[in-house]
Amino acid sequence: MNKCHHILLIMATVMGLMVSGGLHSYGEEVIPPVIAAPPTGAEADYGWYVTQFIDHGKFTPIGPAGDPADVAVFATGQIYSCANLEGFHTGQGLEPLPGVTPNLMPEALAFALYEEGKVILMGQGEPVRQSLMNDCLPIVQSVWKQGAFVIHQTAFAQPLRGKEIITGHERTLAWAALDIINRAKEEKEITLLAFYSGDAANPRPELQFRDGIVFAGENAVISAAVPANFSVDFCPVFPAAAEVDQSDPLGLLCRQEGVFNSLAIRGKIGSGQTVRVIFNRAFAPQDTVFWEVEAEGPAVTAEELRGKSFERELQIVKQEHARRAGMVSPFETPDRILNNIYTKAMLDGYFLTRRWDKQYIVFDSVIYRCQWDDGCAKWIYALNLMGDHETAGRLLDTIFSRQGLNKPTGTRTFEGCFSDYTNTKGDQARDYKLASWTSGPGWALWTMSQHARLYNDRAWLEKHKQPILEGCRWIIRERNLSREKADSPCAGLIWGRYVCDLKEDTDGYFTYSDAICHLGLKSVGQLLTDWGYPEGPDLLQEVQAYRQDILAAVDRLTNRSSDPWYVPWILHRPEFFHRYFYDVCGPINLVTGGLLPADDERIGHIIRWTIDK
Repeated sequence: MNKCHHILLIMATVMGLMVSGGLHSYGEEVIPPVIAAPPTGAEADYGWYVTQFIDHGKFTPIGPAGDPADVAVFATGQIYSCANLEGFHTGQGLEPLPGVTPNLMPEALAFALYEEGKVILMGQGEPVRQSLMNDCLPIVQSVWKQGAFVIHQTAFAQPLRGKEIITGHERTLAWAALDIINRAKEEKEITLLAFYSGDAANPRPELQFRDGIVFAGENAVISAAVPANFSVDFCPVFPAAAEVDQSDPLGLLCRQEGVFNSLAIRGKIGSGQTVRVIFNRAFAPQDTVFWEVEAEGPAVTAEELRGKSFERELQIVKQEHARRAGMVSPFETPDRILNNIYTKAMLDGYFLTRRWDKQYIVFDSVIYRCQWDDGCAKWIYALNLMGDHETAGRLLDTIFSRQGLNKPTGTRTFEGCFSDYTNTKGDQARDYKLASWTSGPGWALWTMSQHARLYNDRAWLEKHKQPILEGCRWIIRERNLSREKADSPCAGLIWGRYVCDLKEDTDGYFTYSDAICHLGLKSVGQLLTDWGYPEGPDLLQEVQAYRQDILAAVDRLTNRSSDPWYVPWILHRPEFFHRYFYDVCGPINLVTGGLLPADDERIGHIIRWTIDK
């Protein structure tokens, strides 16, 4: 695949940036575009590919570094918490609200126009176009055209109190400034709606309006600042005459007839004139499975929402993002766009690196929260590659501090185990079933060895050698426990949890788990050997025996009667075809784990199987 194709995929998934002229239809299946080849004899450059990608229809994080509320802007300009996504949230509103086109996200601040008796959500009709202010900064600009009006939205978020996130309990203040342009040749009246969406279980939550602010209980949640000649009214039901079917409350919005809990902003805009309406939305940390916090400090006051200047706060946030961008941008090419994509991707990583008790913790990919696996490992590795050895070391300090406190479900010992170190919920020293992968100790050891090797940091290794060796001994001890059963076909492998989010068959022997544990053990053994430590050669002997045990179990279940072969990912029972495509990462990681070369015949059959299926 051309390198530009890779870059665009990164941009579409990491940046949340729309790269071409149009959105897919919401609620319909998204069909990947067919990417055309460049003309014969022409170079496949960025410009050729960029126009062929449609919007991915996702969201872009706009919050501060370590934002506990995970504030984001949706592809249609809604401001909401992206923790409210299916499978990663313990409250209501796990999916976009059903039947609403475009999708309405739960507990969002959403925007619409009211024209000719119809509610027209931002993104209906002509699609929203989005870009990033200054290309790489997570300040998102959205443009929507509807009839005579063009709306330019600028969205960002910042800590509600203080300058940065320290404890992970802080609230976040989101901004959405809407610059509305009248393109008509005459003055036009406008009715702009900004409403709180609730969720599927409760699309009409009880909100109050006082002091010009929308409150949820004692907390101020939404405010609006409008031009002097505009009016603002809070409407529990808009329009007031709308008929609400109590058995189908979402029907009002699905039919575009009205909304609940709306600020209705009304006024006139002269021909060619622009007016600005500014909204605030206060967010509290989400009560998620892996990050249990309570909002810190007193209730949010009305003054906290309306007491700041949009322009001043925008400049503060721009300066902070620029400062962080300066910390993470050693990568440069002659192409400015590629540089900005890279910088934005790395900034996203900084923003998603959460703090715990005033100490950096491992990478937290927003909705997939506080898990240790390859994403965390590779992020720390990326920090080292970028030159931020200090931050990478602080991340590893947290991992060392939680060593032995938890273990993957199914394994038998805690001592030395690197597992589930970022979970701050529940008792310690126990199986933590929701966030413990058996591959975690392997990834941890690999990351630690790379941290030392990349900088030739022998002093760091000397300081941490004993806990690293304890991590190696945990792998050796656990795999030896499987030898207790006579004639076990999986002797020498580690019984444990594969991944936490599978609903069945998550405990057992898996090629992925052992391949990555093998990778960690081998990385440490080779490092210690190269640097003259006597423990190194003994570990490498253990690594060779581990490799033989893994491949023996894999070969026992490899089915050569089919074409292509079936190479197993589950090693403690016969073929499991119906999950194979989803879990093909298991056998593919025989290469990642250093067990097989990439051109091994078995790997070729895995790739062919995937393509065929």
